[in-house]
Amino acid sequence: MSKLWSKKLHALVIEGIHDTENTVTLDDNHFIFSPLPEGKRFAVGVDDMPMIETILGEPTQTVEALKVQYDAEIDAKASKVRARFVTPGVGQDAVYVEKERQARKFAEAGYPAADIDLPVYGYVKSEWNARKNVDLPTTTPQEAAEIILALANLWHAIAANIEEVKVAGKRSVDATMSAADAKEKRDLAIAVLDLIGPP
Repeated sequence: MSKLWSKKLHALVIEGIHDTENTVTLDDNHFIFSPLPEGKRFAVGVDDMPMIETILGEPTQTVEALKVQYDAEIDAKASKVRARFVTPGVGQDAVYVEKERQARKFAEAGYPAADIDLPVYGYVKSEWNARKNVDLPTTTPQEAAEIILALANLWHAIAANIEEVKVAGKRSVDATMSAADAKEKRDLAIAVLDLIGPP
């Protein structure tokens, strides 16, 4: 059976079933009967004959992979920025949490200096002793607790700012439709994170 290409319909047609006016016979070796190379697709040329053209733009999978990469880079940058404000080390996060908890408990109790030796205020006492014995001999337990809380509140504000930029940056990246736009949103998030605190 002849393989006919209709220059009128821009499709293969069957003689006796379709309109065969203005058709061209294609041999079995014509590229239209072979698998397409990756990144290519069939099209119709100005001569109304089939042709192969390159698909413009990036495959969706490539863009999605870049989004995952850029999200991870934003996460990593946020982590580095946090490290500008906290002491790294195993268990240090737990120390900060417990130190703040004890200072708040001490404040809620009315700063009872007479109870500073109680284990529940161990970190307040250590802060007080460190400051009293090094450079602030007149520091009181209350002042030590207030310093802990002031630093904690400052850290919470900074951490919240970092988190906002990080989350917004990742959502912006994920909402893009092209690699170029995704990179632009990634670069912007990284730049804004870099403005938080000393480099």
